[in-house]
Amino acid sequence: SNLVKIVVQVNGKMRGIFEAAANAGQAEIEKMAGELPKVQEYLAGKSPKTLKGYKSTLDLFLDYLKKQFCPTELSSIDKEILGQFFIEGLKIRRWNKYTHWTYYKNLNVFLNWCVKKGNLPTNPLVEIAKPRQPQLPPKSLNEKEALTLLHSVSTLKSARA
Repeated sequence: SNLVKIVVQVNGKMRGIFEAAANAGQAEIEKMAGELPKVQEYLAGKSPKTLKGYKSTLDLFLDYLKKQFCPTELSSIDKEILGQFFIEGLKIRRWNKYTHWTYYKNLNVFLNWCVKKGNLPTNPLVEIAKPRQPQLPPKSLNEKEALTLLHSVSTLKSARA
């Protein structure tokens, strides 16, 4: 056969496999590799987890628009619709501060991208006060870490005495 399998790696991990003509040039192979969804995720500079978060936020916002019988066209998104979305989230869905901040951040990234691509003249979210980023509590120590810390402190005290 005149086809060969091409395995695509990004950051040392396999991101896809495709077949190409055995005599295909480098530019053609690079173009085909760049069209693979997993490769596009990494070329965009965003991890799959980040992209999944963006998608779930947009899905939630679209569901909200549909349930409120709001138009779903991008040009219809304005300060009022966004404000009501956040109010419902905080008051009815009882989002915590981190959830509110995350949804704001994700929608802001999307709307800024829409402005950059020429799909919106301005980002309507800039008219809504940005929530402060909540501080997460520090990670607790496990038993081994706590014992190591206590041993270090007691050794330090012994050395000073």
